[in-house]
Amino acid sequence: MIALGLLAGWSVPGLIEEGWFNSAQRESSDPLQLVGSLLNRPAGRLAPLNPAARQLAMGTVSEASSGSTAASSSFSYALAVPREPRENQDAFMKVLNERRRQNGKGPAALAPDLRDAALSIAGKLEQGRMSVEDAQDALLAQSGAPGRARGWRLEVHRLETMPIPRDVLNSTQLRIAVVVAHHKPTGRPGPSSTSSSPCGDCKEEP
Repeated sequence: MIALGLLAGWSVPGLIEEGWFNSAQRESSDPLQLVGSLLNRPAGRLAPLNPAARQLAMGTVSEASSGSTAASSSFSYALAVPREPRENQDAFMKVLNERRRQNGKGPAALAPDLRDAALSIAGKLEQGRMSVEDAQDALLAQSGAPGRARGWRLEVHRLETMPIPRDVLNSTQLRIAVVVAHHKPTGRPGPSSTSSSPCGDCKEEP
């Protein structure tokens, strides 16, 4: 539980995208030897030397009785790179259309009449002024056809690995509105997520 709390990185400045943890134990109270015991093991190098890491935290603890046996722990954090809502939207469409191409389908198109509304909703979501659920509801309402439009939402660490519904991949022609924003779920342990509400106006064209 302590490790999960530290991985959450509540005191780490910036928006955490991912976190890593390693620990080691050694018959020594020398901090340098403890760090060395971490770095001598491939698994121990994962957190402190991860190329994606931008913040690092380390700590040691010794046995009160002898003072000679100590354990060290290291935590590292990858921070989300801030991007404009339009950039996040374009990044989502790139992933979606590559998956559709692999599925033998043509590219999906952004609904031009909903793009500005989707970008405004993404900004509010990233600033913490709107929940993920409210973002999806707002986008569906903006579609003007909430009874015919279908929506879905998900929270992922990376757009490149997100699951996409089968009907979105298989639709012959697809017009969609997309909201993509980074946010940190309130009160939830663990790294923050990339949250997207990407199919507010998901329709097949006739």
